[in-house]
Amino acid sequence: QINGFRKNPELRPDVHYNFINPKIGLTYLASHQNHAESKAYVSLAIANKEPNRDDFEASNQHLPRPETLYDGELGYQYHALKWEMGVNLYYMAYHDQLILTGQINDVGSYTRFNVPESYRTGLEWTASYKPIPAVTLHANATLSRNKIKDFSEYIDDYDKGGQIVNHYAKTDIAFSPGFISYGGADLEPFYGKWTRQQFFIHVAGKYVSRQFLDNTANKNRSIQPFAVADLRFNYTLKMKRIKELGVS
Repeated sequence: QINGFRKNPELRPDVHYNFINPKIGLTYLASHQNHAESKAYVSLAIANKEPNRDDFEASNQHLPRPETLYDGELGYQYHALKWEMGVNLYYMAYHDQLILTGQINDVGSYTRFNVPESYRTGLEWTASYKPIPAVTLHANATLSRNKIKDFSEYIDDYDKGGQIVNHYAKTDIAFSPGFISYGGADLEPFYGKWTRQQFFIHVAGKYVSRQFLDNTANKNRSIQPFAVADLRFNYTLKMKRIKELGVS
């Protein structure tokens, strides 16, 4: 409930939302030889979210609708003494997702609009391996599709005034890379030799595929695929009067 504000005293929405967000799942646990364990699971969930305050403040010409998400997941995890692995398949269907389209309201402010149907689906993979107590290797990757089934883009027409409308089918959701991968190693060279001190070396690499800056899947408005390498050293010392002193 908003009783107007300084820039728009006429904005007085009075809306009521009654959400039921159920989740149902089934998990199967199994024990194997050599103290290994595995878990298989499936779940279905529904989540609802009301629009933000900003959506109401900028929506002079329309009343934003709440978002609804239907999420289905299927996965498997395996844990052994020295290694573990997991895979997760998901499908997230959105109804009335709120996104920026470029459309402006009657005072020229950009506002989010509901798109009827959009979805995210993909496969997530995680793994780690500990060959010796002083070394841990870990990696993960996500392969996904993130689409809006029907999208209308609004572009300001500076020559004739107004806005130009372009329609797209099954276009990519902005800032949603289709592939992300990560790999790293944690090393403790003095493991078992020090009692009140610890020294870690962390090495990691990450790759992110192309991300679009808007919902038109236009390469001219995108972030190029990139990779990042990270090297970090961490030293900690435990003392009597100070619980822990660390330098990284």
